[in-house]
Amino acid sequence: MTRLLLAGFLAVRALAAQSSANPGSVDGLVLNSLTGAPVRKAIVDLDQVGGPIHLTAETDAAGQFQFTGLSAGAYRLSSSRAGYLPRPTKITLTLGSTGRATAPTIRLRPQGVITGRVLEDDGEPAPGAGVIVYRQVFRHGKKRWERINPAAMANEAGEYRISNLSPGTYLLQAHNRRQQANSHYGEPAETNPRPAYFIPAYHPNSPTQQSATPVQVGVGAELGSIDIHLLKVARPPSVHVKGKVTGVPGGPQTVVSVGLNPREEGGLGGRSVSANGPDYAFDLLVPPGEYTIHANVYSGGVEAFGSGTLSVAGDTEGVVVPMSPAPAVTGRILLAEPGVKVKLDGIQILILEGDSSDGLAYRTDESGRFVLPPRLHPGRYGVVVLGPLPPGYYARTVKLGGEVIEPEGFEITASAQLEILLSRTAGSITASVTDDQGTPVPVGVVTLMPEDPRAQLEKKDVDDKGQVHFTNLRPGKYRLHAWQEMEDDLWHDPEFRKQYDARAAQITVGPSETQSVQLKVIPESAIQ
Repeated sequence: MTRLLLAGFLAVRALAAQSSANPGSVDGLVLNSLTGAPVRKAIVDLDQVGGPIHLTAETDAAGQFQFTGLSAGAYRLSSSRAGYLPRPTKITLTLGSTGRATAPTIRLRPQGVITGRVLEDDGEPAPGAGVIVYRQVFRHGKKRWERINPAAMANEAGEYRISNLSPGTYLLQAHNRRQQANSHYGEPAETNPRPAYFIPAYHPNSPTQQSATPVQVGVGAELGSIDIHLLKVARPPSVHVKGKVTGVPGGPQTVVSVGLNPREEGGLGGRSVSANGPDYAFDLLVPPGEYTIHANVYSGGVEAFGSGTLSVAGDTEGVVVPMSPAPAVTGRILLAEPGVKVKLDGIQILILEGDSSDGLAYRTDESGRFVLPPRLHPGRYGVVVLGPLPPGYYARTVKLGGEVIEPEGFEITASAQLEILLSRTAGSITASVTDDQGTPVPVGVVTLMPEDPRAQLEKKDVDDKGQVHFTNLRPGKYRLHAWQEMEDDLWHDPEFRKQYDARAAQITVGPSETQSVQLKVIPESAIQ
């Protein structure tokens, strides 16, 4: 016991000595970004850059916090509070030998909230119904709805609540989770009523995203009465779709998967079966409607593929799905200016399928080559060069089978080589960010929008000196904005950016040219 007391006494003395030797302190303030009011009981984390110090403080009633006993060095701050969106760790400050620093004011953005009820077709609550949230986003220049968390479940009164939402445009979709009633064994006779069941519905009562009503959520907005009415439909009698698959590779032991998918969201039906040799006949039972039919041969990946569209009004026979070998596509990075040795491995190439903004990324080897997988099927694709590219280079031209193509959309119908030509005439831009008084702003982001659709959109954090460096730029015209705070990809939306064009800078970058530009930051309070 004596040894334990002595050890504790020595530890306290060591901490006191450390505090005396390191008298530095950091003071700061946390405010509500919408109202400017102090935020009490906010948690503030302080981390020493490259050091062992990690401390946590809680703000008082005036929104103030303080860290003490700090040694000289660089620190990062972040803050959070229930009811507010987390503030990312972007505030960096340097504590000099004098020992005291005041942190930039941390402004927490109030969360958005959506509440409402999920109701059945007769207006009764739908307890236990699940509510899924989609947010409108921009990916590689394309607008789309992306499913996000959180999701919610309706209570016994059918009420739901979605919180922690950042400003944006949303869709809400409800799913019935109760077991569907079906009291008849087997297929009902034509004279008997067919059982009805609920299908997923978007707010207010739509089966598809296209006809749904979007919900606009502002900063700290609390929207109520966003009700969702489930849709109840009777499944029509199923009909037969019969046919065969031709051009199947391999022997009669090859198994083909044949499927019908509704062409429209919310469509009924959808089924797949296996077709076996030697005739590869199939029989699918689906409700009447518009479908996409597809056939695949799998052996670790798609080796052959067939597809088409089909309108099914009743029993349909004689459907033929011809198959073709899956295209073998190889890729390669080439240099427009030969005779220079450049490291080409590790460059990420993103391949997009159809009109989707999602895709798979592939990395180049030492020779600049990459190979797309055998599951590739004929169709429309896009390619995005994610990098990192060698210093001073940009992706100038993309070719498929020796023909120049538009990287945002091209057709792959047969085996070919995809070539990406790099040029070492890239430009660069250095942007310096200040406030309205001309003082450098070390917090925020700068977005870069090219006029040429082949060039990349970029967003970078401002450094401690209030600067941002963009490199590997395609020569051309650019528009730059500086934001004190910018979440996700809202800045991709041209309608959103239009509100702030007066504060943007336009600049033209020539081949191998470096440009400098001064930007005035758009304060968080001005971002709607």
